[in-house]
Amino acid sequence: MNKMNKLTKIFMVLNVITILTATASAVIDLEDVGAALAPESHWVGEAPDALYTPVERTFSSGDAGFNQYLTDWGSMVSWSGFTYSNKTDTTTEGYTNDTSAYAETPGNTYGICYVDGYSGTPEINFNAESVISGVWITNTTYAYLSMLNGDGLAKKFGGDSGNDPDWLKLTITGTGNESSESLDFMLADFTFEDNSRDYIIDTWTWLDLSSLGQISKLTFAMSSTDNNDYGMVTPSYFALDNINGSADAAPVPEPAAIALLGLGAFLAAKRKK
Repeated sequence: MNKMNKLTKIFMVLNVITILTATASAVIDLEDVGAALAPESHWVGEAPDALYTPVERTFSSGDAGFNQYLTDWGSMVSWSGFTYSNKTDTTTEGYTNDTSAYAETPGNTYGICYVDGYSGTPEINFNAESVISGVWITNTTYAYLSMLNGDGLAKKFGGDSGNDPDWLKLTITGTGNESSESLDFMLADFTFEDNSRDYIIDTWTWLDLSSLGQISKLTFAMSSTDNNDYGMVTPSYFALDNINGSADAAPVPEPAAIALLGLGAFLAAKRKK
């Protein structure tokens, strides 16, 4: 009887380990929803019935739900929050190209997030609370070229002299039952005394999220040094892929694309209670 009890306990432990391993290895790469996309396209949810009022839509990929806000202005429908895309346009400037990642993405589906500061907070909700290993992040073409060259509304980062201490920051907050923790990721940083160290992220770059602990939701905010009376002027977009993936498995393998917490040239991280 004792031997049977021991065997039963062993099998129970092994079963739990198997379940936890399966959960931990569930990478959200958006390829499931992207399979229906035409080449060089992106997804937008069903247009709202009411005018001028943001309506929240959601889509699911793997074990996560992503929100999107749509607003019908009469002559056009705008979006914010999340969409998914397979576009590869790295040359077209301006908001008409707001759903292309600047980093290499041949044939891949990835997420685009737009934080408009008006409609609502972009968030990813997970089916179960767990530790999320991290996410791969890069700039969109729209944001990258705007910071590189200026665009008539937003300034060229660094200014004409290259000495302006500009930056674009993404803040990710993980929320669980017991706590809320945040990390800051610098999508561009021109604050170095040595201008040769200034950068705008142009590759898929790994952000470790494990320090956020057990979470069921991620929310996203953006901030910049370039603002006017109405708010942030820098295009508030970023691209993401392979949520809960690993640092050695980039969406598209690119040398030197990994930035871990503590490497100041690429990532500034802080914890908030």
